[in-house]
Amino acid sequence: MSLRFALLAALSAFLAPVSLSETLAITGAEVHADPGNAPLARATVIVRDGIVVSITPDGPVPEGARVIDATGQVVTPGLFNGFTRTGLSDI
Repeated sequence: MSLRFALLAALSAFLAPVSLSETLAITGAEVHADPGNAPLARATVIVRDGIVVSITPDGPVPEGARVIDATGQVVTPGLFNGFTRTGLSDI
């Protein structure tokens, strides 16, 4: 149980500075976005106002976007919604 709490705390700390009214570019990551297809190497994920709007291999970064260099990391955009109440009634 403490491991889950630690992971949740770490994730919360990572997401806390993200504003829903900004453009975010996650660059250089291996992106697993489409089940059944190969992951995209060195991809760029663009998140605008909290919504994933594009995933492209070596894609351009929009002007004014906050950039997160995820080189060597795996990104799974849209895997879960951290602000959902789904499943909370079971806890």
